[in-house]
Amino acid sequence: MPTGETGNNRCGFLPLFLFLAAAVISAYSPVLKAGYTNWDDPAYTYENASLQAVSAANLKTIFCSFKNSQYYPVSELSFLLENALFGERAVVHHAGNLLLHCLNAWLVFIFLRSFSKKRNLSFIAALLWAVHPVNVESVAWIAERKQALYAFFYLAALTSYWLNLETGARKFYLAALALFIISLASKPAAVTFPLALLLLETGRACHNLPKIARRTAPFFACAALFTAISVWGQSSGGKILPAQAPALFSFYLLKALAPFNLSAVYPYWEMLAVFKTNAVLYTLPALAFTAAFIFAYRRNRPAAWGLAFFALHILPHVSLLTIGNMIAADRFLYLPAVGLIYALLETAEALAPAGRAKRAGLILSAALSVLLGAATFERTKVWTSSLTLWADTLEKFPLEPVANINIAEALVKAGRSGEAQAHYLTILKTNPGHKDALYSLGTLYGMANRHAMALPLLERALALDPANGPGWNNLGLVQQTLGRRAEARKAFLMATAVSPDYAPAYANLAANEAAQGQCSAAKAHHFQARRLGFTAGPLPGNCAEGGTGGVKRR
Repeated sequence: MPTGETGNNRCGFLPLFLFLAAAVISAYSPVLKAGYTNWDDPAYTYENASLQAVSAANLKTIFCSFKNSQYYPVSELSFLLENALFGERAVVHHAGNLLLHCLNAWLVFIFLRSFSKKRNLSFIAALLWAVHPVNVESVAWIAERKQALYAFFYLAALTSYWLNLETGARKFYLAALALFIISLASKPAAVTFPLALLLLETGRACHNLPKIARRTAPFFACAALFTAISVWGQSSGGKILPAQAPALFSFYLLKALAPFNLSAVYPYWEMLAVFKTNAVLYTLPALAFTAAFIFAYRRNRPAAWGLAFFALHILPHVSLLTIGNMIAADRFLYLPAVGLIYALLETAEALAPAGRAKRAGLILSAALSVLLGAATFERTKVWTSSLTLWADTLEKFPLEPVANINIAEALVKAGRSGEAQAHYLTILKTNPGHKDALYSLGTLYGMANRHAMALPLLERALALDPANGPGWNNLGLVQQTLGRRAEARKAFLMATAVSPDYAPAYANLAANEAAQGQCSAAKAHHFQARRLGFTAGPLPGNCAEGGTGGVKRR
């Protein structure tokens, strides 16, 4: 997979960009027919009130608040601008992600070419990275916009910093600093950037440590500031994973080299069992990587640099925290894969003699890009909808709670409640105390008039999550249907206490009180329901004037 070119020929850049863009669009084209998934997409887009209009208040919310305990205002701002310019539609956000990935592929080429001075090798690296299946999650998942966005500014900042080293022009240094700050505001994962700068500095012949310290100090300061902001915003952490770090490193390395059986979710306990059962398989790759780095450092410094780039950007994800119930994620390979692909190409070029072997390498590179592109095309189809996404996950991990919960919600939305119940039952077989499954299944039973079965499920769910206002409301409806009016009233009162703005609870409480002749309280609660925007009908019994909105479940 040779390059053969080390010159500075700038001809033909537009055709190269168009070729990369065409490859990306071809590989990811199914995403343009995809909709939203129920995995964070609503909360990040159409359910996010601060993204519906450009205003000072919304901009303040975006830049002065955390989202899911994290700070990434630039990502939210990108959604806001898309909504303002093109309207709130899934295809708009998918097209935005696709455009970002095209630009990132181009930046990979520009950065590697600037660094290596090898145009052909850099282009092949960018092409293979652009169509690699591990990147599908970062492109096809709307809510993961932040991954591609932070990478865009990260790669641009790396390129600017290298140009500053090459030319001494201060404008490139200032551009690198500004781009880095924007990258940090896109996703906190950009805090690795100052270490990447040190890696860049090692690529130069002359190392002046005091100068390097002065040049990189502002970047370390910015990284420290955003790290502090992220830590401040964190409401909870995951499980620390030092013991699993070698196995996780091997896992990511194997996924990058052989992207098979990709999944939206890799469950913590199931993956730990896999690591223990296949201890050798998940130890040897990490050892082999270390040996390869040592060998490359002595014989092929560019390849060693690429391996170091991979390790630097993947290590935070293998030695720190899990993500909820997940131990790994494909999206974390988005930037690291750049270094690994570059290292492999540098190694191949060093091993391939001139002439036919180099031509064979080019043919092999083209064939590999087609194979990767075809795999990416198929993987992208998985992200068409919530149903396709979670069905794919359950093929690999049938008991995974997140997948079962989310596919059940999608099935309910599609009017297939019977199928949804089976997924909730699957969760409860392995985790009888899963509050979301208890609540959702209890609600479904209530809607199906299976009140006796709904009652214990809702009671157990609320014992685990007493702050669930809609849950108390649903429990009250079930109790009322079973003739337990006093208990129903207590449940409705609890709903109003924990969720003071939940109008259906006031309406149902008013109906309950009116049926028992408690007209004064009924009228007060009926008024509150209407004040909160709930449409009402007449109050039952002898209570004059007003009405209730009937029953409403979550």
